[in-house]
Amino acid sequence: MKSYNFLITSRILIAVTLTVFTLSSCDRGTKSKTAKSSQNILELPLLKQLPADTLGFLAWNYDSPGFSDYVQTYQETFSNQKGSVIEQIQALATENPDLKPLADMTEWIFNEKFIETDLSKPQPLKNGVAFFELSDDGSALGAGAYFSSRDNFNLSTKLTALKKKLSEEGIETAPFKVNATELGEVTSYTISLKGKDTDEIKKLYVVANAHTAAITTAQELSEGAFQKAVSEDVAILKSPHFQKVKSQAHISGSEITLAFADVKEALTKIEKLLNVKNGDTKSFDPAQIPVNGVLFTGDMKDKSLWTSAYVTLKKDKGEIEPFTAPLKADAHYLPPTINEKSVLSLGFARNLLQIGKTALMMAPEVNSNPEVKEKLALVDQIDYLKLGVTQGDPGSLFPGIFLQLQSKDSSSLGQTLKGMLTQMIQSGQAPLTPWREKDISETKISYSLSPLGVGAYLASKDGNLYLTSSEASMGSLLSGTSKESLDSSFGDASEKTLREEKPLFVSHFNGAKMAELITMAQGNLAIFTGGKNPVDAEQIDQIKSMGNVLWTLAFQDDALIFHGIQRPTPKEASATS
Repeated sequence: MKSYNFLITSRILIAVTLTVFTLSSCDRGTKSKTAKSSQNILELPLLKQLPADTLGFLAWNYDSPGFSDYVQTYQETFSNQKGSVIEQIQALATENPDLKPLADMTEWIFNEKFIETDLSKPQPLKNGVAFFELSDDGSALGAGAYFSSRDNFNLSTKLTALKKKLSEEGIETAPFKVNATELGEVTSYTISLKGKDTDEIKKLYVVANAHTAAITTAQELSEGAFQKAVSEDVAILKSPHFQKVKSQAHISGSEITLAFADVKEALTKIEKLLNVKNGDTKSFDPAQIPVNGVLFTGDMKDKSLWTSAYVTLKKDKGEIEPFTAPLKADAHYLPPTINEKSVLSLGFARNLLQIGKTALMMAPEVNSNPEVKEKLALVDQIDYLKLGVTQGDPGSLFPGIFLQLQSKDSSSLGQTLKGMLTQMIQSGQAPLTPWREKDISETKISYSLSPLGVGAYLASKDGNLYLTSSEASMGSLLSGTSKESLDSSFGDASEKTLREEKPLFVSHFNGAKMAELITMAQGNLAIFTGGKNPVDAEQIDQIKSMGNVLWTLAFQDDALIFHGIQRPTPKEASATS
């Protein structure tokens, strides 16, 4: 029997898992639109087979209604996944020879078409669910995964071939008799795995008929995939914590992936488990963790990939209450800076600024320093803070950097900021010229330049204070972000979500613009680098392929809401588009 380094092995398993997801996402090409099934992810038959003690699950459905958009949008991105994953695995095996058998096994899985690399063909494993459970007394921990295949992919036959391959690799397998009824012809066996630094043997139980398979840590869990459900009601789906977060997330059923963990219930059972092992009723206090449940979803909206997470918090937040209290106030929201010059922007609502101030004031060296406390007091005048990077002026060696502050008294705040900069100029801390004035976009600005061409541009408009390092940055900021520019970048759903949720934090990144910025900077610096670019063409292409990305964080009804929204850069689009 062979030993495996489970830490490194997990890297391979994660790579394969991600490949299953991404390739499956591209499995049907244009056939997706005519798929026979478009089942609601919460109504998948395998989901109804979850054990009664399930505390968390991850479900995926490659026949979901919005899946054809994902296929069409991301097909090019994952067109060579087999090669890239196999190359990664073989590279790991080269670093650690003990992993060579596992690398060969993974390549065998690809060759046996468990993962279909021809994107014009359906992916064999059409849906599934992974889960973990813990008994009421905390004594038994279990985990597993159930899979469902398409009509032309016989799981019993394939897993019989897998058993033979495992034996050839020196991994011990043994048949066992299943107790579940009405299974038909099945394959059932155990896989024995031994840790590298321990003699303890872990067993996995494999059961499969033609189109359903289970791989679990206990025999009764593997058989559970095939037994007739006692009730249509799935315990974890009826739990109050799932029902609450489901309503907040507006689950439609069209999601590609959906995962949930009942954190409060899991912590309660873990407490029992630890107390049983340690004989100490105070070894762990779940009340210290103020989380009830966590929900994750993955879906396509308006040709953009949405990954979202919802974390519901307890009413009593214990020691973190001073930090969460500011979240309850209405958040002031500014849309992300998206225009022809924007590369990156980070936006922070007053609520987060107040949390940051509270954390800093807890440090003795800050609380005892009058000068620092005076500067921190400026935070109270700010409703919203935004930092970012734009493309610089033509011919400049440097990108544009900007700071935007929204305040009820932006004029006074501007005078304070200008006074601080003036002191730096007069003391020689900043090599800048005296202040001058000019108009940009019909707005009067003050500016000061350095010998390198970059400087400080200061303006106040409509309750906003702007400070930038270049004239081009100031012009792009003054033009603002229109609803149309947000819609064209991410679709109408993003604008609507931002408007309704009023996020505390918003970040925007444009891969194509960043790629162009890096290319221009390397060209300008070629005389100093001798043409040796620190970022090669392949890396620039990878940055460009990230497309437009939006990250947001909101707080509503005692729940933290995270969104990641991505729209990839079209292949034909240039970096200057």
